[in-house]
Amino acid sequence: MTIKSHPNKKNCLVVNTTTAKTLITYLSRKGLDSSSIQKHLNFELSALDSPDSNLPLVIYKALWRLAVQHTKDPNLGLRLAIKPYNNEMSLVSHVFFNSQNLREGLKQYIRYYALINESISVQLNIISGKAIVSYHCNDPSDYCEQDIEHSLALSVTRIKEHISKNISLDEVHFEHSCHDLKLYEEFFACPVYFNQKYSALIFKEKFLDYTFPKKSTHLFHFLTNHLELLLSKIKKNESLSQQVTRLIEKSLSSGNFDAENIACSLHMSRHTLYRKLKTEGVSFHELVDKVRKNKALELIKKNQHALSEIAFLLGFAELSSFSRAFKKWTGSSPVNFIKKQP
Repeated sequence: MTIKSHPNKKNCLVVNTTTAKTLITYLSRKGLDSSSIQKHLNFELSALDSPDSNLPLVIYKALWRLAVQHTKDPNLGLRLAIKPYNNEMSLVSHVFFNSQNLREGLKQYIRYYALINESISVQLNIISGKAIVSYHCNDPSDYCEQDIEHSLALSVTRIKEHISKNISLDEVHFEHSCHDLKLYEEFFACPVYFNQKYSALIFKEKFLDYTFPKKSTHLFHFLTNHLELLLSKIKKNESLSQQVTRLIEKSLSSGNFDAENIACSLHMSRHTLYRKLKTEGVSFHELVDKVRKNKALELIKKNQHALSEIAFLLGFAELSSFSRAFKKWTGSSPVNFIKKQP
């Protein structure tokens, strides 16, 4: 059975326009007028005027590239967050800061992050007394290092401004390589590690119960109702196989990606899940296989993990099981495949 592709989905990924508007204003102040930006991007900037407007991810990444090229500053994402260029916040950020505490705020932030950037999922894990807020880009080609630096740094800036300066970090991780380690460690005030398996903010679990000093219950409920409507529109535009693939990707390393758990997350029975996927020309097993294969190739090409670690990250109980699956996917064992890499 062949998995039906959705060639337009990737090109339709969108991001919230808040940061894009900041970049456009900043570039204008740096001598690059709106008409020049518009011509370079081949995109009508007036489309960003609506409060609920979105920007195609490919245009957003092109805008960051233009900004770095024009300013000749590879650390631009971080610098714009150290001292925010404007005080505009997305609706998701407003919900975060009107939550009861940091734990509840992160819960809402994670739920609605697709409205900020459809290419990234966010997770919160508690390990050995540490809270790990990690950012996972499902397709490496969608990764934008300036955006992720800006997102993590701006989160820290906003928390210190609007909640408390006493909430500190233990570590910060980034997937990409370093530009200026001293700059990052001075800003985050903690060790910063690059070339990691995901980008993350890591801090003590006790901070999750920190109560927010200023919050509006009325505004919180008003905004979450609006965000639920926006989120439902995204889900309507996503096929079931795409939803299942996204859930498998998020749950891969935890091992909670069996059909029963995925079906439960989608509020349907396993039988219904199988039946609906069949109408799309794909099986649940094929989707799991496809996600594992893509992730395996990505991790091996990054060359940052031992094969036993990769097997674990893909949800395999044993290295031998991963090796058999990899040979089925590629016709080569993982060891031989690595030897052939340039």
